[in-house]
Amino acid sequence: MGGGNPMEKLAEQSQTIPSAAGRPNWLVRSWFWLVALLLVVAVLALAWWTQHTITTTVERQIRDGLTSTLEASHHAARVWFEAQQNGAAQFVNQRDVQDQLAALLSDWPSVELDQTDPLELSASVADSLQLTQTHLQASHYMLFDPTGRCIVSSDRDMVDKHCPLQWAEYFEMVAGGRTVVIPPDPSNRHDTVHPANGAEANRDQTRTPNIYVIAPVENAQQQVVGSVGFAADAANSFRRLFPVRNDFQWGETYAASAQAIMLSPSIYEPQLRSLGLLDESLSAPLNVPITDPGQQPLLDRAQLQSNQERPLTRAAAELALAASTSDSNIRILAQPYRNYCGIDVVGGVRWLPEYRFGLITEISHEQAYAATRELQSGLWSLLALLAIAFFGFLFEAKLSRTVLSRLKSTERKLEKMGQYELLEKIGQGGMGEVYRAHHSTLRRETAVKICRSGPDDTTATIRFQREVQAASQLNNP
Repeated sequence: MGGGNPMEKLAEQSQTIPSAAGRPNWLVRSWFWLVALLLVVAVLALAWWTQHTITTTVERQIRDGLTSTLEASHHAARVWFEAQQNGAAQFVNQRDVQDQLAALLSDWPSVELDQTDPLELSASVADSLQLTQTHLQASHYMLFDPTGRCIVSSDRDMVDKHCPLQWAEYFEMVAGGRTVVIPPDPSNRHDTVHPANGAEANRDQTRTPNIYVIAPVENAQQQVVGSVGFAADAANSFRRLFPVRNDFQWGETYAASAQAIMLSPSIYEPQLRSLGLLDESLSAPLNVPITDPGQQPLLDRAQLQSNQERPLTRAAAELALAASTSDSNIRILAQPYRNYCGIDVVGGVRWLPEYRFGLITEISHEQAYAATRELQSGLWSLLALLAIAFFGFLFEAKLSRTVLSRLKSTERKLEKMGQYELLEKIGQGGMGEVYRAHHSTLRRETAVKICRSGPDDTTATIRFQREVQAASQLNNP
Protein backbone atom coordinates (compact mmCIF):
# COMPACT_ATOMS: atom_id res chain seq x y z
CA MET A 1 0.00 0.00 0.00
CA GLY A 2 1.16 3.51 -0.37
CA GLY A 3 0.18 7.11 0.04
CA GLY A 4 1.56 10.48 0.89
CA ASN A 5 2.82 13.41 -1.00
CA PRO A 6 5.87 11.85 -2.74
CA MET A 7 3.65 9.25 -4.35
CA GLU A 8 1.21 11.90 -5.44
CA LYS A 9 3.96 13.98 -7.06
CA LEU A 10 5.24 10.96 -8.93
CA ALA A 11 1.69 10.18 -9.98
CA GLU A 12 1.29 13.67 -11.33
CA GLN A 13 4.54 13.31 -13.29
CA SER A 14 3.41 9.97 -14.65
CA GLN A 15 0.25 11.62 -15.98
CA THR A 16 1.97 14.61 -17.61
CA ILE A 17 5.00 12.88 -19.21
CA PRO A 18 4.17 10.50 -22.07
CA SER A 19 5.52 7.02 -22.10
CA ALA A 20 8.76 6.48 -24.02
CA ALA A 21 8.10 2.82 -24.53
CA GLY A 22 5.89 3.50 -27.53
CA ARG A 23 8.11 6.20 -29.18
CA PRO A 24 9.96 5.25 -32.42
CA ASN A 25 13.68 4.67 -32.09
CA TRP A 26 14.55 4.74 -35.83
CA LEU A 27 16.53 7.94 -35.31
CA VAL A 28 19.15 6.06 -33.36
CA ARG A 29 19.47 3.05 -35.61
CA SER A 30 22.71 2.65 -37.54
CA TRP A 31 21.02 2.16 -40.89
CA PHE A 32 19.50 5.62 -40.63
CA TRP A 33 22.95 7.22 -40.55
CA LEU A 34 24.05 5.08 -43.48
CA VAL A 35 21.06 6.25 -45.50
CA ALA A 36 21.78 9.85 -44.50
CA LEU A 37 25.40 9.49 -45.64
CA LEU A 38 24.33 7.97 -48.95
CA LEU A 39 21.85 10.81 -49.39
CA VAL A 40 24.61 13.38 -48.88
CA VAL A 41 26.84 11.60 -51.40
CA ALA A 42 23.95 11.44 -53.89
CA VAL A 43 23.23 15.17 -53.50
CA LEU A 44 26.92 16.04 -53.99
CA ALA A 45 27.11 13.79 -57.05
CA LEU A 46 23.97 15.42 -58.45
CA ALA A 47 25.46 18.86 -57.82
CA TRP A 48 28.70 17.93 -59.59
CA TRP A 49 26.80 16.45 -62.53
CA THR A 50 24.57 19.53 -62.77
CA GLN A 51 27.54 21.89 -62.68
CA HIS A 52 29.41 19.79 -65.25
CA THR A 53 26.36 19.72 -67.51
CA ILE A 54 25.88 23.49 -67.24
CA THR A 55 29.56 24.19 -67.96
CA THR A 56 29.65 21.74 -70.87
CA THR A 57 26.47 23.19 -72.37
CA VAL A 58 27.72 26.77 -72.12
CA GLU A 59 31.12 25.80 -73.58
CA ARG A 60 29.38 24.07 -76.48
CA GLN A 61 27.24 27.14 -77.11
CA ILE A 62 30.33 29.36 -77.02
CA ARG A 63 32.18 27.05 -79.42
CA ASP A 64 29.18 27.01 -81.76
CA GLY A 65 28.89 30.79 -81.57
CA LEU A 66 32.58 31.34 -82.30
CA THR A 67 32.47 28.85 -85.16
CA SER A 68 29.38 30.42 -86.71
CA THR A 69 30.93 33.90 -86.38
CA LEU A 70 34.09 32.80 -88.19
CA GLU A 71 32.10 31.02 -90.89
CA ALA A 72 29.85 34.04 -91.42
CA SER A 73 32.87 36.38 -91.54
CA HIS A 74 34.64 34.11 -94.03
CA HIS A 75 31.53 34.02 -96.19
CA ALA A 76 31.24 37.82 -96.07
CA ALA A 77 34.91 38.18 -97.06
CA ARG A 78 34.54 35.71 -99.93
CA VAL A 79 31.44 37.45 -101.29
CA TRP A 80 33.05 40.88 -101.04
CA PHE A 81 36.36 39.85 -102.62
CA GLU A 82 34.58 38.02 -105.43
CA ALA A 83 32.49 41.14 -106.06
CA GLN A 84 35.68 43.21 -106.22
CA GLN A 85 37.32 40.78 -108.63
CA ASN A 86 34.24 40.51 -110.82
CA GLY A 87 33.79 44.29 -110.91
CA ALA A 88 37.39 44.88 -111.99
CA ALA A 89 37.26 42.05 -114.54
CA GLN A 90 34.02 43.33 -116.04
CA PHE A 91 35.56 46.77 -116.47
CA VAL A 92 38.65 45.59 -118.36
CA ASN A 93 36.61 43.15 -120.44
CA GLN A 94 34.60 45.95 -122.04
CA ARG A 95 35.76 45.98 -125.66
CA ASP A 96 36.20 49.74 -126.06
CA VAL A 97 37.95 50.05 -122.69
CA GLN A 98 40.19 47.10 -123.44
CA ASP A 99 41.17 48.47 -126.85
CA GLN A 100 42.01 51.94 -125.54
CA LEU A 101 43.99 50.64 -122.57
CA ALA A 102 45.86 48.16 -124.75
CA ALA A 103 46.72 50.93 -127.22
CA LEU A 104 47.92 53.17 -124.40
CA LEU A 105 50.05 50.39 -122.90
CA SER A 106 51.51 49.28 -126.24
CA ASP A 107 53.95 52.21 -126.20
CA TRP A 108 54.78 51.92 -122.48
CA PRO A 109 58.62 51.70 -122.88
CA SER A 110 58.78 55.11 -124.56
CA VAL A 111 56.28 56.90 -122.34
CA GLU A 112 57.73 59.77 -120.32
CA LEU A 113 55.67 60.39 -117.20
CA ASP A 114 55.33 63.49 -115.07
CA GLN A 115 53.19 63.71 -111.94
CA THR A 116 52.35 67.31 -112.74
CA ASP A 117 51.28 66.42 -116.27
CA PRO A 118 50.11 62.78 -116.23
CA LEU A 119 48.79 60.85 -119.17
CA GLU A 120 45.22 61.64 -119.98
CA LEU A 121 42.65 58.94 -120.66
CA SER A 122 39.78 59.38 -123.05
CA ALA A 123 36.62 60.73 -121.49
CA SER A 124 34.77 57.45 -121.98
CA VAL A 125 37.51 55.37 -120.32
CA ALA A 126 37.91 57.89 -117.51
CA ASP A 127 34.17 57.89 -116.89
CA SER A 128 34.06 54.10 -116.91
CA LEU A 129 36.98 53.95 -114.49
CA GLN A 130 35.25 56.42 -112.20
CA LEU A 131 32.01 54.45 -112.26
CA THR A 132 33.84 51.21 -111.49
CA GLN A 133 35.76 52.91 -108.69
CA THR A 134 32.49 54.11 -107.17
CA HIS A 135 30.87 50.70 -107.61
CA LEU A 136 33.78 48.99 -105.87
CA GLN A 137 33.84 51.69 -103.17
CA ALA A 138 37.49 52.24 -104.00
CA SER A 139 39.50 55.32 -103.07
CA HIS A 140 41.47 55.49 -106.34
CA TYR A 141 42.37 53.55 -109.49
CA MET A 142 45.70 52.80 -111.19
CA LEU A 143 46.89 51.64 -114.61
CA PHE A 144 50.09 49.56 -114.50
CA ASP A 145 52.41 48.65 -117.34
CA PRO A 146 53.83 45.08 -117.54
CA THR A 147 56.71 45.99 -115.21
CA GLY A 148 54.35 47.12 -112.45
CA ARG A 149 54.96 50.84 -113.01
CA CYS A 150 51.90 53.03 -112.47
CA ILE A 151 51.37 55.19 -115.55
CA VAL A 152 47.87 56.53 -114.80
CA SER A 153 46.11 57.02 -111.47
CA SER A 154 43.40 59.13 -109.91
CA ASP A 155 45.95 59.63 -107.11
CA ARG A 156 48.79 61.59 -108.73
CA ASP A 157 51.21 60.53 -105.99
CA MET A 158 51.10 57.05 -107.48
CA VAL A 159 52.17 58.05 -111.00
CA ASP A 160 55.60 56.80 -112.13
CA LYS A 161 55.98 54.57 -109.07
CA HIS A 162 56.61 50.86 -109.09
CA CYS A 163 54.65 48.44 -106.99
CA PRO A 164 56.45 46.94 -103.96
CA LEU A 165 58.70 43.97 -104.57
CA GLN A 166 56.38 41.90 -102.37
CA TRP A 167 53.75 42.24 -105.08
CA ALA A 168 55.85 40.33 -107.62
CA GLU A 169 54.01 37.07 -106.94
CA TYR A 170 50.64 38.73 -107.47
CA PHE A 171 51.75 40.35 -110.73
CA GLU A 172 52.93 36.97 -111.97
CA MET A 173 49.36 35.72 -111.49
CA VAL A 174 48.04 38.83 -113.26
CA ALA A 175 50.43 38.15 -116.14
CA GLY A 176 48.83 34.72 -116.36
CA GLY A 177 45.42 36.31 -116.89
CA ARG A 178 44.07 36.15 -113.32
CA THR A 179 42.37 38.91 -111.36
CA VAL A 180 43.87 39.04 -107.87
CA VAL A 181 43.12 40.69 -104.54
CA ILE A 182 46.05 41.94 -102.45
CA PRO A 183 45.21 42.20 -98.74
CA PRO A 184 46.59 44.94 -96.49
CA ASP A 185 50.22 44.55 -95.52
CA PRO A 186 52.93 46.98 -94.41
CA SER A 187 54.50 46.52 -97.83
CA ASN A 188 51.42 47.53 -99.82
CA ARG A 189 50.41 50.84 -98.31
CA HIS A 190 50.26 53.06 -101.33
CA ASP A 191 52.51 55.59 -99.61
CA THR A 192 55.30 52.98 -99.46
CA VAL A 193 55.32 52.37 -103.20
CA HIS A 194 58.77 53.51 -104.24
CA PRO A 195 59.62 55.77 -107.20
CA ALA A 196 60.87 54.15 -110.37
CA ASN A 197 64.19 55.97 -110.09
CA GLY A 198 64.94 54.18 -106.81
CA ALA A 199 64.68 57.23 -104.56
CA GLU A 200 63.26 56.68 -101.10
CA ALA A 201 59.57 57.39 -100.80
CA ASN A 202 58.35 59.59 -98.01
CA ARG A 203 56.33 57.52 -95.60
CA ASP A 204 53.20 59.22 -94.39
CA GLN A 205 52.26 57.11 -91.41
CA THR A 206 48.84 58.71 -91.12
CA ARG A 207 47.66 57.25 -94.42
CA THR A 208 45.45 54.21 -94.17
CA PRO A 209 46.24 50.77 -95.61
CA ASN A 210 44.42 49.57 -98.70
CA ILE A 211 43.04 46.42 -100.24
CA TYR A 212 43.98 46.22 -103.93
CA VAL A 213 42.22 44.36 -106.71
CA ILE A 214 44.32 44.02 -109.89
CA ALA A 215 42.83 42.88 -113.22
CA PRO A 216 44.87 42.07 -116.38
CA VAL A 217 44.49 44.10 -119.58
CA GLU A 218 44.77 42.03 -122.78
CA ASN A 219 45.29 43.13 -126.37
CA ALA A 220 43.56 41.73 -129.44
CA GLN A 221 45.92 38.75 -129.42
CA GLN A 222 44.87 38.00 -125.80
CA GLN A 223 48.30 38.91 -124.53
CA VAL A 224 48.51 40.65 -121.16
CA VAL A 225 49.98 44.09 -121.79
CA GLY A 226 49.29 45.65 -118.40
CA SER A 227 46.78 45.78 -115.58
CA VAL A 228 44.22 47.99 -113.87
CA GLY A 229 44.03 48.25 -110.11
CA PHE A 230 41.53 49.65 -107.64
CA ALA A 231 42.41 50.51 -104.04
CA ALA A 232 39.83 50.34 -101.26
CA ASP A 233 40.30 51.64 -97.73
CA ALA A 234 40.99 48.49 -95.71
CA ALA A 235 39.61 49.91 -92.46
CA ASN A 236 36.25 50.86 -93.98
CA SER A 237 36.03 47.63 -95.97
CA PHE A 238 36.78 45.40 -93.00
CA ARG A 239 34.42 47.43 -90.82
CA ARG A 240 31.62 46.54 -93.22
CA LEU A 241 32.74 42.93 -93.55
CA PHE A 242 33.36 42.21 -89.87
CA PRO A 243 31.17 44.34 -87.62
CA VAL A 244 33.21 45.29 -84.59
CA ARG A 245 30.69 43.57 -82.34
CA ASN A 246 30.30 39.88 -83.06
CA ASP A 247 27.29 37.61 -82.52
CA PHE A 248 27.78 37.70 -78.75
CA GLN A 249 27.47 41.52 -78.57
CA TRP A 250 30.47 41.72 -76.23
CA GLY A 251 33.46 40.80 -78.33
CA GLU A 252 35.07 41.57 -81.65
CA THR A 253 36.07 39.98 -84.93
CA TYR A 254 39.13 41.33 -86.71
CA ALA A 255 41.49 40.48 -89.55
CA ALA A 256 45.18 39.79 -88.95
CA SER A 257 48.23 39.11 -91.08
CA ALA A 258 50.47 36.07 -90.82
CA GLN A 259 52.93 38.31 -88.96
CA ALA A 260 50.30 38.94 -86.24
CA ILE A 261 49.58 42.53 -87.28
CA MET A 262 46.02 43.81 -87.01
CA LEU A 263 44.47 44.61 -90.40
CA SER A 264 41.07 45.90 -89.31
CA PRO A 265 39.69 48.40 -86.77
CA SER A 266 39.70 47.62 -83.06
CA ILE A 267 37.05 48.36 -80.46
CA TYR A 268 39.87 49.10 -78.01
CA GLU A 269 41.54 51.92 -79.97
CA PRO A 270 40.80 54.55 -77.26
CA GLN A 271 42.35 52.32 -74.58
CA LEU A 272 45.32 51.52 -76.81
CA ARG A 273 45.97 55.23 -77.36
CA SER A 274 45.63 56.08 -73.67
CA LEU A 275 48.18 53.39 -72.83
CA GLY A 276 50.65 54.43 -75.48
CA LEU A 277 50.20 51.29 -77.57
CA LEU A 278 48.81 53.30 -80.50
CA ASP A 279 49.84 56.75 -81.65
CA GLU A 280 47.15 59.41 -81.50
CA SER A 281 47.40 60.02 -85.26
CA LEU A 282 47.12 56.35 -86.23
CA SER A 283 44.37 53.79 -86.44
CA ALA A 284 44.68 50.13 -85.50
CA PRO A 285 45.10 48.57 -89.00
CA LEU A 286 48.80 47.78 -89.64
CA ASN A 287 49.81 49.59 -86.44
CA VAL A 288 48.80 47.23 -83.62
CA PRO A 289 50.77 44.00 -83.08
CA ILE A 290 48.62 41.20 -81.67
CA THR A 291 50.79 40.55 -78.64
CA ASP A 292 50.14 39.87 -74.98
CA PRO A 293 50.86 43.08 -73.01
CA GLY A 294 51.69 40.97 -69.98
CA GLN A 295 49.05 42.00 -67.47
CA GLN A 296 45.34 41.81 -66.80
CA PRO A 297 43.43 44.00 -66.81
CA LEU A 298 45.44 46.53 -68.79
CA LEU A 299 45.24 49.64 -66.64
CA ASP A 300 48.69 50.90 -65.76
CA ARG A 301 50.99 52.17 -68.50
CA ALA A 302 54.01 51.78 -66.20
CA GLN A 303 53.48 48.01 -66.05
CA LEU A 304 53.55 47.50 -69.81
CA GLN A 305 56.27 45.34 -71.24
CA SER A 306 58.28 46.66 -74.14
CA ASN A 307 57.15 45.69 -77.61
CA GLN A 308 60.16 43.38 -78.04
CA GLU A 309 59.32 41.48 -74.84
CA ARG A 310 55.68 40.78 -75.59
CA PRO A 311 54.82 37.30 -76.85
CA LEU A 312 52.05 36.70 -79.34
CA THR A 313 48.61 36.12 -77.93
CA ARG A 314 47.39 32.54 -78.15
CA ALA A 315 45.08 33.48 -81.01
CA ALA A 316 47.89 35.19 -82.95
CA ALA A 317 50.22 32.23 -82.36
CA GLU A 318 47.57 29.79 -83.61
CA LEU A 319 46.93 31.97 -86.66
CA ALA A 320 50.66 32.16 -87.46
CA LEU A 321 50.89 28.37 -87.18
CA ALA A 322 47.88 27.93 -89.47
CA ALA A 323 49.40 30.39 -91.97
CA SER A 324 52.69 28.49 -92.03
CA THR A 325 50.86 25.29 -92.99
CA SER A 326 48.06 26.92 -95.06
CA ASP A 327 45.56 25.29 -92.72
CA SER A 328 42.11 26.81 -93.25
CA ASN A 329 40.38 24.84 -90.49
CA ILE A 330 38.72 26.70 -87.63
CA ARG A 331 40.60 26.54 -84.34
CA ILE A 332 38.64 27.24 -81.15
CA LEU A 333 40.49 28.40 -78.04
CA ALA A 334 38.09 27.55 -75.22
CA GLN A 335 40.57 28.15 -72.40
CA PRO A 336 40.89 31.82 -71.39
CA TYR A 337 43.92 33.81 -72.53
CA ARG A 338 44.88 37.49 -72.63
CA ASN A 339 44.19 39.42 -75.80
CA TYR A 340 46.25 42.34 -77.13
CA CYS A 341 44.67 44.60 -74.48
CA GLY A 342 45.33 42.26 -71.56
CA ILE A 343 41.69 41.20 -71.21
CA ASP A 344 40.85 37.55 -70.54
CA VAL A 345 39.02 36.20 -73.57
CA VAL A 346 38.11 32.98 -75.35
CA GLY A 347 38.23 32.93 -79.11
CA GLY A 348 38.68 31.23 -82.43
CA VAL A 349 40.89 31.72 -85.48
CA ARG A 350 40.73 30.84 -89.16
CA TRP A 351 43.39 31.35 -91.79
CA LEU A 352 42.12 32.24 -95.28
CA PRO A 353 44.86 31.02 -97.63
CA GLU A 354 43.10 32.35 -100.72
CA TYR A 355 43.32 35.90 -99.34
CA ARG A 356 46.49 35.49 -97.27
CA PHE A 357 45.14 36.86 -94.04
CA GLY A 358 43.27 35.39 -91.13
CA LEU A 359 40.25 36.06 -88.95
CA ILE A 360 40.20 36.19 -85.16
CA THR A 361 37.01 36.40 -83.14
CA GLU A 362 37.16 36.87 -79.38
CA ILE A 363 34.69 37.34 -76.54
CA SER A 364 35.25 38.35 -72.94
CA HIS A 365 35.70 35.27 -70.78
CA GLU A 366 33.95 36.96 -67.86
CA GLN A 367 30.89 37.83 -69.91
CA ALA A 368 30.89 34.56 -71.86
CA TYR A 369 30.57 32.54 -68.66
CA ALA A 370 28.38 35.02 -66.76
CA ALA A 371 25.32 32.78 -67.18
CA THR A 372 27.32 29.78 -65.95
CA ARG A 373 28.41 31.63 -62.84
CA GLU A 374 24.84 32.71 -62.11
CA LEU A 375 23.58 29.14 -62.47
CA GLN A 376 26.43 27.82 -60.36
CA SER A 377 25.74 30.45 -57.73
CA GLY A 378 22.10 29.40 -57.62
CA LEU A 379 23.11 25.74 -57.45
CA TRP A 380 25.53 26.29 -54.56
CA SER A 381 22.93 28.40 -52.75
CA LEU A 382 20.48 25.53 -53.06
CA LEU A 383 23.12 23.10 -51.79
CA ALA A 384 23.82 25.43 -48.87
CA LEU A 385 20.12 25.43 -47.97
CA LEU A 386 20.03 21.64 -48.24
CA ALA A 387 23.11 21.42 -46.02
CA ILE A 388 21.51 23.70 -43.44
CA ALA A 389 18.34 21.62 -43.55
CA PHE A 390 20.32 18.38 -43.26
CA PHE A 391 22.39 19.55 -40.29
CA GLY A 392 19.23 20.94 -38.73
CA PHE A 393 17.69 17.50 -39.11
CA LEU A 394 20.76 15.93 -37.49
CA PHE A 395 20.50 18.40 -34.63
CA GLU A 396 16.81 17.58 -34.21
CA ALA A 397 17.67 13.87 -34.23
CA LYS A 398 20.31 14.41 -31.57
CA LEU A 399 17.90 16.48 -29.50
CA SER A 400 15.19 13.83 -29.86
CA ARG A 401 17.65 11.17 -28.78
CA THR A 402 18.51 13.20 -25.68
CA VAL A 403 14.83 13.73 -24.85
CA LEU A 404 14.12 10.02 -25.30
CA SER A 405 16.96 9.16 -22.97
CA ARG A 406 15.62 11.51 -20.33
CA LEU A 407 12.09 10.16 -20.74
CA LYS A 408 13.28 6.61 -20.22
CA SER A 409 15.22 7.68 -17.15
CA THR A 410 12.11 9.37 -15.76
CA GLU A 411 9.99 6.28 -16.44
CA ARG A 412 12.50 4.13 -14.65
CA LYS A 413 12.20 6.44 -11.66
CA LEU A 414 8.42 6.27 -11.84
CA GLU A 415 8.43 2.50 -12.04
CA LYS A 416 10.14 2.19 -8.64
CA MET A 417 8.85 4.06 -5.58
CA GLY A 418 10.65 3.15 -2.42
CA GLN A 419 10.33 -0.63 -1.95
CA TYR A 420 7.50 -0.87 -4.49
CA GLU A 421 8.19 -1.63 -8.14
CA LEU A 422 5.18 -0.71 -10.26
CA LEU A 423 4.38 -3.44 -12.75
CA GLU A 424 1.17 -2.35 -14.48
CA LYS A 425 -1.89 -0.22 -14.07
CA ILE A 426 -4.91 -2.31 -13.08
CA GLY A 427 -7.59 0.31 -12.48
CA GLN A 428 -8.53 3.85 -11.67
CA GLY A 429 -11.25 5.70 -9.78
CA GLY A 430 -12.30 9.11 -8.67
CA MET A 431 -9.34 9.59 -6.37
CA GLY A 432 -6.51 8.06 -8.42
CA GLU A 433 -5.04 4.96 -10.09
CA VAL A 434 -4.33 1.48 -8.76
CA TYR A 435 -1.17 -0.36 -9.85
CA ARG A 436 -0.05 -3.95 -9.46
CA ALA A 437 3.29 -3.70 -7.72
CA HIS A 438 6.03 -5.89 -6.25
CA HIS A 439 7.39 -5.36 -2.74
CA SER A 440 11.14 -5.85 -2.93
CA THR A 441 11.60 -6.72 0.77
CA LEU A 442 8.54 -8.94 1.30
CA ARG A 443 8.95 -10.32 -2.22
CA ARG A 444 5.27 -10.43 -2.90
CA GLU A 445 2.82 -8.70 -5.14
CA THR A 446 0.61 -5.99 -3.76
CA ALA A 447 -1.66 -3.18 -4.90
CA VAL A 448 -0.58 0.44 -4.78
CA LYS A 449 -3.01 3.32 -5.11
CA ILE A 450 -1.72 6.72 -6.16
CA CYS A 451 -3.95 9.71 -5.49
CA ARG A 452 -4.37 12.54 -7.93
CA SER A 453 -4.98 15.18 -5.26
CA GLY A 454 -2.17 17.29 -3.90
CA PRO A 455 -0.92 17.48 -0.30
CA ASP A 456 -3.04 20.56 0.44
CA ASP A 457 -6.31 18.70 -0.18
CA THR A 458 -7.17 17.80 3.48
CA THR A 459 -10.48 16.11 2.65
CA ALA A 460 -8.90 13.81 0.11
CA THR A 461 -6.08 12.98 2.51
CA ILE A 462 -8.50 12.03 5.32
CA ARG A 463 -10.56 9.94 2.92
CA PHE A 464 -7.45 8.16 1.69
CA GLN A 465 -6.36 7.39 5.27
CA ARG A 466 -9.78 5.86 5.99
CA GLU A 467 -9.44 3.59 2.98
CA VAL A 468 -6.02 2.50 4.22
CA GLN A 469 -7.40 1.68 7.67
CA ALA A 470 -10.33 -0.22 6.19
CA ALA A 471 -8.11 -2.19 3.90
CA SER A 472 -5.76 -3.12 6.74
CA GLN A 473 -8.64 -4.86 8.59
CA LEU A 474 -9.28 -7.23 5.70
CA ASN A 475 -8.06 -10.82 6.06
CA ASN A 476 -7.44 -13.14 3.15
CA PRO A 477 -8.67 -16.64 4.27
